[in-house]
Amino acid sequence: MYEAQADSIKVEDIATNDNNRIILRRMKRNNPEDHDQLYIQNQHDQDGEDCEDYVPEGAHDMGWLGYFIGKSDYLNKLIFIRLTLTPISGASIAEVLEPFFKGVNNNKSINILSFEGMDLLGGRVFSMLGPFFENCPTLADLQIDLCTLGDDGWRLLSLAIGSSKHKSLEHVELLNNDISDESMVDIITSLSIHPRLEELELYGNRISTNGCMALSTLLRFSCTMLKALNLDNNEINDEGIDALLPALKSSSHLESLSLENNSITSKGWQDISKLLCDTSSINATYLSNHTLQNLGDISNENLLQILGLNEREYEDEIAMIKILQNHNDFDMTPFFEWEFKVLPLMIIWFERASRIPMPEDCEPNIGPRKLSSIYQFVRGMPLLYVETRLRKELEEIKVLETQYQLAQERKRSIMERLDQRL
Repeated sequence: MYEAQADSIKVEDIATNDNNRIILRRMKRNNPEDHDQLYIQNQHDQDGEDCEDYVPEGAHDMGWLGYFIGKSDYLNKLIFIRLTLTPISGASIAEVLEPFFKGVNNNKSINILSFEGMDLLGGRVFSMLGPFFENCPTLADLQIDLCTLGDDGWRLLSLAIGSSKHKSLEHVELLNNDISDESMVDIITSLSIHPRLEELELYGNRISTNGCMALSTLLRFSCTMLKALNLDNNEINDEGIDALLPALKSSSHLESLSLENNSITSKGWQDISKLLCDTSSINATYLSNHTLQNLGDISNENLLQILGLNEREYEDEIAMIKILQNHNDFDMTPFFEWEFKVLPLMIIWFERASRIPMPEDCEPNIGPRKLSSIYQFVRGMPLLYVETRLRKELEEIKVLETQYQLAQERKRSIMERLDQRL
């Protein structure tokens, strides 16, 4: 119907409100110079030609608005604000929304889709928008804030997100929606197919241990390259932190993790501190997380210093500084098996460290440390070198003994078989 009448239909016959008519004319013109955003809500915020908010009048105007949105090549943002999805002008919700979303489903230009302060009909909105989620190549930003869906509704959202052929999401914002831990697992799993996803904001929900386990899987094993994760105001406790730690340790791209207003105790924060700088050994310090730069609004001075250090550009330099800050004496014993190959590598490491700008509170003492390590190595090398060589020879002898025993057993077997034939 809309396609056949598109050329002849007059905006005056579609809508009665002047602001709505202005928006419909812009949408119908499909001109790149017109505004690239559209707000749909229950009342106009302002009057005049610059107004960008559309107030639904009924099934007729919403059907045409959806059609024009579907034909638009330049609409960038489609934003629903506190829209009450109740019968409009005598038409049922289905009569108003189904033709509207049927048109929206044809759009290939929307970059931002946002719902704020709405009842989304138990997720039926996402069922109606299924083809849009599946086929739109430009959808990069999905925002759902202060909305009501229920567990079944969040499952429908998960299905919509997971159906994307173009896998184009870069930013997802689900704020203050009271999403349960179980529903959040479904959503996080559906996001794992989106390789461009860099920002995930999950403020104000009910994420707990299961949700943290799903996030850990997302960080470790999916194709996403998440840089920012906001988990403020959830139900995360120390058990949830334990679930996240393996992923945080191996993640080389996450820069911001906000954990304000959760149930994390001092133990949980200590574990996070150890993640950022494990001082149990030089190797453990080297393998610590050197990319995480933000943990939200925290007051722990030690954590703040480490996070500030992680803001430096090069991870290997960050690791060097952490090692110099936390290890006064370098135990050279583990390197003796490398024999003399390790000595020039050690000297090069200290020379590189001497060229790194150090924090004000760090006195590296590179020269004395280098001399001390060389002295340790030279003093300990003769005896330990002999011990190492003798141990290697002993292992070689054990191998020969094993081979000899096998040969003897094989010999006896052959002789027994020969005796039986004779």
